[in-house]
Order: sequence, then structure tokens, then C-alpha cells
Amino acid sequence: MKRSKYTKEKKLEILQYGQDHGSTEACRHYGVSGSLFYRWRNLYESKGLEGLENRYKPRQDGRVTELEIENSRLKKIIAEQALELDLAKEVIKKKYQPKWKS
Repeated sequence: MKRSKYTKEKKLEILQYGQDHGSTEACRHYGVSGSLFYRWRNLYESKGLEGLENRYKPRQDGRVTELEIENSRLKKIIAEQALELDLAKEVIKKKYQPKWKS
């Protein structure tokens, strides 16, 4: 099912219609659910117009997502190698420490 996007202006229009004609009538007239109407109303009352803005980011290109996944995988590999290198340095330092002090 495709998600319908309402602009903040359209949401405000629906809320104003609901204020004039009642929430049930506004929901019927615009074809929105009551829970969605009340969620918008609560957001508008608490945050103003900023609360009515769409919170969803547009989808990224598939290639960008693939590169981000590969990037995070390579970062993990580098972190593991750095940890192994530090561990090897500690082992070498302990192994070749002189047993007596001059």
C-alpha cells in the first residue's frame, strides 16, 4: 500500500476544517483516519507548524546504500586489524623485555 504524503499546508487545512465542522466530518471529507487527525492536532498544538512537517526522509539511490554498507564493513575490518596490531605489539613488548635491569 502506497503511503500518502500530505504537505503541512494540507494538514493545516484539514485541521482548520475540523475546527469549523468537527473532527468526524473533517475525517470523512478528506478521507483520513481519526487517529491520524488527532495525531496531527496534538503535534500542531505542541509544536506549531513545525510539528506538521513530514518526518520521513526520501529514499536514497540504491547505489548509495550499497556503498554505505560496504563502507561500514571496511571500517569494521580496519578496526579489527588495528586491534590485532595493538595486541601483537603488547605481546612482542612482553616477550622481549629484559629480565634484569642494569
